[in-house]
Amino acid sequence: MSVLSVTKFRAGAIASAMVLGLMSFHLQAQDQVARVKVVVPFDFTDGSKQFKAGTYTIGVLNQSTALIRSWSNTGMAAMQSTIDAKPAERGRVTFHKYGDRYYISDIFSAGRLDHLHIIKSADEKKASRLFDESRHNQQTVAVVEMPH
Repeated sequence: MSVLSVTKFRAGAIASAMVLGLMSFHLQAQDQVARVKVVVPFDFTDGSKQFKAGTYTIGVLNQSTALIRSWSNTGMAAMQSTIDAKPAERGRVTFHKYGDRYYISDIFSAGRLDHLHIIKSADEKKASRLFDESRHNQQTVAVVEMPH
């Protein structure tokens, strides 16, 4: 490898490290905006990825993406922020239930006037249609935030 190649490589590595550092700071700041830690007692999906029952931290990755994390699993879901009439009293996550399948729906952080609404995936829309056609009602299940 020539001296010029090594210099270009070092410059690229330094630039990449700086960008990753800035992104990490930016993501941490956004994640603090709305984040909830819950114990989910059932398996669930965001429409494209399956999550096992367990402890999850759910928050904002960017303006249109929620980040779902456990010690062994990480996923992302399309979301939008929705303004509420009054602040949430407690943090909680709600799920839509169709038969024995749970789909993550909304994330509320205590004291905030907004919440994160997970956009229905094609899979959830199909489950909803099939459930409605069979004359069953969708259920909404709430899981409350863990005490700090």
